[in-house]
Amino acid sequence: KLAQPVKVWTWGPFFRHEAPQAGRFRQFTQVDVEAVGSDDPTLDAELIVLLGEFIDRAGAGPARLRISSLGTPETRAAYLDELTGYLREHESELSGEVRERLDQNPLRAFDADHEGTQRVMADAPKLIERLAPDDRQHFDEVLALLDVAGVGYEVDATLVRGLDYYTRTVFEFESERLGAQAALGGGG
Repeated sequence: KLAQPVKVWTWGPFFRHEAPQAGRFRQFTQVDVEAVGSDDPTLDAELIVLLGEFIDRAGAGPARLRISSLGTPETRAAYLDELTGYLREHESELSGEVRERLDQNPLRAFDADHEGTQRVMADAPKLIERLAPDDRQHFDEVLALLDVAGVGYEVDATLVRGLDYYTRTVFEFESERLGAQAALGGGG
């Protein structure tokens, strides 16, 4: 019943439901910022600018912004069918891990370290090239707003986020100073 969008934030300890690994502990501190009730591209740009300023003011920079779009669930569903078909054609070249989760989340193949999988993914169809016109317009508006704000970015068609509830804009700030686990923060 509040005026839309509703903007909220949290800060505190969070816990991953996965095995700890290098640079990814089970418990971590997270800042969460949400804008609920609107799909206006200005909100995407606002949250990206906010995170960039937070990283800078915390002294965690310099940071590189990678950005992409996952489209709407309908756009993504059509693309996932195409990507899964492509991956099935090259299944023998993929890592065992990618083959095991092929039906669950084929997008994660873009994150694979396996050399054969990386070769296959270099020629894989890219979701950003298959966006519906309204998804493309939304993404172009976000990029234009970042340009106006003076925020540098790299459009990365291989950027995937691990959570399936993301739609349209996804982004990640990275620092080269962190090595393999370079992510400072991101969202969508």
